[in-house]
Amino acid sequence: MKVKKWICLICCISFTGSALAFNNQVTAGIERWTWSDKYEEDSGFTIEGDYTQDVIFAGYTYFLSPVEDNGAPLDLLTFYSRSGYVYGDFYTGDRDYDEDDTDYTSEKDWTGLGLGGLFYFTPDTGIGAGFFTQDGDWEDNDAVEDDSYDEDRDGWHVFARHYLDDSNRLSVRLSQTDRERDFADGFDRSDEYRWFILSYDGVMGESPNIFLGVDIGEGSRDKDDSNDNEVDHDLTKLGVTVGPVYRNFAIYFSYDYYEWDPEKDGVWEADETYYTISPRYWFSEQLMLGGDLSRYSWDESGDGYDFKESGTGIEIKARYRF
Repeated sequence: MKVKKWICLICCISFTGSALAFNNQVTAGIERWTWSDKYEEDSGFTIEGDYTQDVIFAGYTYFLSPVEDNGAPLDLLTFYSRSGYVYGDFYTGDRDYDEDDTDYTSEKDWTGLGLGGLFYFTPDTGIGAGFFTQDGDWEDNDAVEDDSYDEDRDGWHVFARHYLDDSNRLSVRLSQTDRERDFADGFDRSDEYRWFILSYDGVMGESPNIFLGVDIGEGSRDKDDSNDNEVDHDLTKLGVTVGPVYRNFAIYFSYDYYEWDPEKDGVWEADETYYTISPRYWFSEQLMLGGDLSRYSWDESGDGYDFKESGTGIEIKARYRF
């Protein structure tokens, strides 16, 4: 009889204890975008085209202290853990463009690498940093004029994160990205993007938990070229993510809006918008399969013309923890 009681006790402990504590997380996936653009002048001159873009990516994160499964929704374990980490990302992609009613086509490909991390110097507050580098080229197949170019992108970011309590945190982030294009005819162009973003992330309620994230940011974009032409913009960002999160399932709804305001008259202005639905399903404490379904639009107006883009994107990714 005593033996049976001990067996029952051991079984209860085995099934009610923490199922997982992990230090490692691997993410990999694919992404496809398709969209169309239309350039139209006031005189009636019009150019239209179609894009297809594919990206493959993979990343590894090592958590400096184990992330415990404390019974919270699996998708939010890293949010609650407050564990520092280091990470590395790799991605590669290509894009094809076909212009309607002409023989013009172009192809672009790129490869990138990112590294970074986060360190908590108090239980509630951490600082982090990261950088990325990307190399690519654009092959122009226009028989009249060669607009091919090589492109290099480099960027960095630093951020600070502070938990107000177990379920609410604030972050500030400063970033810069530099893009250099060297055209086949010797023409050079550089773009510099800077951002300052304030973020809030919080979890409310139980069964399900309701996740809420808000980003508010200000930035700038400065463009220079070999002809000493300068085109500068002030940038504004507003992003909102919200959604229910269960133990094994989560679905997020996101809205991201960017406004491009010219710093002087005669320069184009634009609005950029993304709508995204992001389901996540955890088959176990270790394995997740998820994706993003996105809708994108770009509306640009300049001196005597309008330029519009619209498209859809789908991303499928898997995540494994151990």
